[in-house]
Amino acid sequence: MQMTGYTKLFGSIVASTIWREPHTVRIVWITMLAMANKNGIVEASLPGLADLSRVSLAECKEALAALMSPDEYSRTPDFEGRRIEPCDGGWKVLNHAKYRAKMGVDERREYLRIKQQENRAKKKTPRQQASTVVNNGVEKSTVSTHAEAEAETETDAESKEKKHSERGEKFAEWFKTLIPADSNLASSWKASWAKCFDDMMRLDKRTDEQIMSVCKWARSDSFWSSNFQSPLKLRDRNKDKVQYFDVFSQKMKAPAPNAPQKPATHIPRESTAEKLERVCITERQAQGKPLLTQDEAKKLGLL
Repeated sequence: MQMTGYTKLFGSIVASTIWREPHTVRIVWITMLAMANKNGIVEASLPGLADLSRVSLAECKEALAALMSPDEYSRTPDFEGRRIEPCDGGWKVLNHAKYRAKMGVDERREYLRIKQQENRAKKKTPRQQASTVVNNGVEKSTVSTHAEAEAETETDAESKEKKHSERGEKFAEWFKTLIPADSNLASSWKASWAKCFDDMMRLDKRTDEQIMSVCKWARSDSFWSSNFQSPLKLRDRNKDKVQYFDVFSQKMKAPAPNAPQKPATHIPRESTAEKLERVCITERQAQGKPLLTQDEAKKLGLL
């Protein structure tokens, strides 16, 4: 059976109640920790586990029964102190995720740094990928399958993570001035708001003037001022699948419900004489004639 598991062994195990158990129980437990995959699953049959633990079949059965029993003195009250439970294909280590999460940040960062160096070295010398010898001649230890996969996944995620722009950061800081100073914000508010601004500019084709105008309007609106506390709302969609940015834009253009109506401009009706005079003038202009003949002008005393 190929063992591909990996579990960080904490020194505090010697102070736990498991250390008071018979040596066969401790051996089976340590073996299961070493075999557990990233989800805490130990894939093995009872005889196979007994062989790997170097204990008899009866001793292995007794150890499993002890590990599946409640432990009132266990430091972990979860599952009543039980350490394992049967599952399809073997057993599950119940507190595996808890102890896996205890891996120190600095230790994890150092591990990822080393993995990145190894990956770069492999790309430069592809023929040496199968080699397990490092530069100082010491044989490199084999890292577990799931730990390598996790490290590579996190490394790729970090390299592919898109950084927000300075312009987006300034927008985030500006928007923060629009909301109450005592607002309860997430620790990543600046990064998420800045990315939202960048996405609106790049993906939604909004201008910064449009974005800021909509934000100002929504923050000053009697209804939305209490319901619009984050610019992330602008890219959300309502039940009609319309972005709230467009919803706010339409509301901005609509007249206020109680806005006073402008009085209609009164245009006086044209009298019959005025209409006749206008028609005559239009006809004379069309014929290229002067508006008044000399005789008409003399009669009016204009000449």
